[in-house]
Amino acid sequence: MGIVLWTVLFLVYTGVCAWIVLGDGVETVAELVAAAFLGAEVHRWSEQGIRVFVGLTWVLEVVWFVLGLFEPSWRLW
Repeated sequence: MGIVLWTVLFLVYTGVCAWIVLGDGVETVAELVAAAFLGAEVHRWSEQGIRVFVGLTWVLEVVWFVLGLFEPSWRLW
């Protein structure tokens, strides 16, 4: 995968995560996204829990993105 595509995908992912964690996206996508990521146990996750989950995966994505910038083998495709 080229560095331009790597960066574009990261920016899209960052936009969605920022919308969920920092904005009002958690209310909008709580049922849909949580169902996709968490399966049938959606009703047990609060909005704060979803924000924390997305925030932690966002941090891991930032680390993966930086590693991919310097080492192309970390990029998929």
